[in-house]
Amino acid sequence: MPTEATRTSSADLERLRIRDDVRRRRRRIPRWPFVAGGIVALFIVILLFMRPTKVVVVSVRAGGTTPADAGGAVLTANGYVEARHQAS
Repeated sequence: MPTEATRTSSADLERLRIRDDVRRRRRRIPRWPFVAGGIVALFIVILLFMRPTKVVVVSVRAGGTTPADAGGAVLTANGYVEARHQAS
């Protein structure tokens, strides 16, 4: 004859069991939207880094605006020159 402790233990164990209907009701979140979103985000980042950059080309024209171009003096200085060493 089962004792009271045995009946209580089996009842406790029965409550700990996960029933199949409860297990089936749980829905897992599907992973494929996250994987697809990650692939799309990676593709966008790659496109942003690989797009061509705009290069600005500026044409430079030779000008004649300096005094040397006009035939004037290239260097103008005031003062005097003194030698460091005397040459013999």
